Amino acid sequence: AFTNPMNLESTVQLEAFGLDGVSVTGSDIMNPTTLVLAALAQKAVLLEELFGSGISTAEVGTIRAQSRRARTVSLFLLGDNSSTFLDGSTTGQNPLTNFLFPDVAHQGTSPVTSVNIVNPSSSTSVEVQLTLHSDLGTPVATSETVTLAPGGTLSRDLTGLLGVDPSGLSGGYVRGTATGPVVAFESFGDTQALNVLNAQNPDTRQETYHIPHFAVGAGFDTELNLINTHPSQTAVMDIWALDDDGVALAGGVNPVAISLEPGVQMIFSMASSFGFPEQEFATGSLRIDVEAFFLGFFPSFPTLSGSIRFATERLSASLPLSSTLQPSALFPHVAQTEALFTGVAMVNTQATPVSQIVEVFSQSGVLVGSTTFTLAAGARKTALLAQLVPL
Repeated sequence: AFTNPMNLESTVQLEAFGLDGVSVTGSDIMNPTTLVLAALAQKAVLLEELFGSGISTAEVGTIRAQSRRARTVSLFLLGDNSSTFLDGSTTGQNPLTNFLFPDVAHQGTSPVTSVNIVNPSSSTSVEVQLTLHSDLGTPVATSETVTLAPGGTLSRDLTGLLGVDPSGLSGGYVRGTATGPVVAFESFGDTQALNVLNAQNPDTRQETYHIPHFAVGAGFDTELNLINTHPSQTAVMDIWALDDDGVALAGGVNPVAISLEPGVQMIFSMASSFGFPEQEFATGSLRIDVEAFFLGFFPSFPTLSGSIRFATERLSASLPLSSTLQPSALFPHVAQTEALFTGVAMVNTQATPVSQIVEVFSQSGVLVGSTTFTLAAGARKTALLAQLVPL
């Protein structure tokens, strides 16, 4: 899905490359191809609609999208035709030489984790090596060094790459190094669910993390995955479950106090960790307050990576832990029909009220609805798109 946020027409040139970095060719394949977006317009398409029906059986490693006249915002989804599996992530993340995949599937029936690592360079090869760590931070297995040609992709499941059966693990994460910048994401799950997460920068540090939505009870649970990636400092934090007014939810343990030694991972269910009654449905936001340590007179914070996963008995979706506070945001794809819905959640992290404007545009860039409301200090707003902006 591509959105053009500019008041100018934008042309996006797309080219599909194989695992070897060579442009994909074949019968019924149009590669490269061009996508034209009018001002403020959006386009959500299947790969077959862009490149032709032959692309569905081709071995595609990556797709490069370039726009010269205007900046576009985009995302991708992975799934099957029956929508049993569906999750996705944003595109255009910053290339990394040190990166981390925070989740390794280890539960359910036939758990599997696959990694996709792309060398975006058009001229230089890079070497990549991955190491699987247990939830205690101990190295379990290290891959052989893999050389990626310019534009090449490594797309493998961890069992084949590292020779480790994930069902024997109680958790774990993967750290990777590359001799040049790479772009990467992981997909993980089992026969019941699929999750997608972009690779993370293991050197990210924040004083506070905000997660605008959780749901527990009535068949829902929210799983929090935290990894202390600092080489020497223990990460001490309080995790608060807050209601829509930003007040700590009563009943159970709140906040939950966590202490993670260097390299250690903790994966916990909100339902059990906070002690919410199983028969009651509760939603809200999470705030993670990280305790500072001092380097001489200067305060600093341990580096953290991780994810949050929303789960039911048959569906699952994941988001990265890291949160960036910003005055505006653009969602490059929404779906609102009798059979499909889009939900949004937002939190005012400031100490003063803020005025919030939500605008919804059609695929052609026409404003079809908007609403304005005020969020009190610390308050949260969550709703289906149709409830928030009547269309």
